Amino acid sequence: MDFRNLATALFAGAGLVAMTLGAPSAAFAQPTGTGGLEKAEWDELSCIYTELMVLEDEEFYDVVDAYILESTEGDLYESALAAITPAVDFCTEEHEWSEAEQEIAMTMGIAGTVADALEGDLLASGVSEEDLDEMLALVDEMSDDDLVMFLAEDWRRDEEFMDRMAIELLARGAPDDDDGLAQAIVLLEAYLIGMFQAERWMDARS
Repeated sequence: MDFRNLATALFAGAGLVAMTLGAPSAAFAQPTGTGGLEKAEWDELSCIYTELMVLEDEEFYDVVDAYILESTEGDLYESALAAITPAVDFCTEEHEWSEAEQEIAMTMGIAGTVADALEGDLLASGVSEEDLDEMLALVDEMSDDDLVMFLAEDWRRDEEFMDRMAIELLARGAPDDDDGLAQAIVLLEAYLIGMFQAERWMDARS
């Protein structure tokens, strides 16, 4: 596996996930918890996520910022890659993963890390737990077209889509400022990407 190219694709957005999955259906977009996996399987899938969550703050936010800013080169990208690589290497050796399993677990790890960071930032900005739940519940109500758009590589440059998501999120308690709205929208993307990984993991194991 070309690990550097994989990391670039993940930091650039969800295009890799969209290509792998095809068009998701709205019925699949349900909060899945452990996605039907047994605890041991879920713990294995979450290995990279668990390793990333104990990074030092600077390394942790290098990963988060590289994803949010879609960094695919430069100092931030290299720092994020340096933070992720030991986690990927450790978990791959520990569990003897195939390339497909490694890719899924890395996607899960980055998406989960970004989601946790953004949830924390939104709560710190004054968003309530109840409003945060309402924002995340939006994934249950999205059309198939909006789900596909969120898993496309260029959704951040679609002004009509961004405006529509902003209106929905504001109605659910998102901060009424550009930074807060941007965080809420990227949180939805990270949440959606993470949700798909349990299903992909079971497919890879079958």
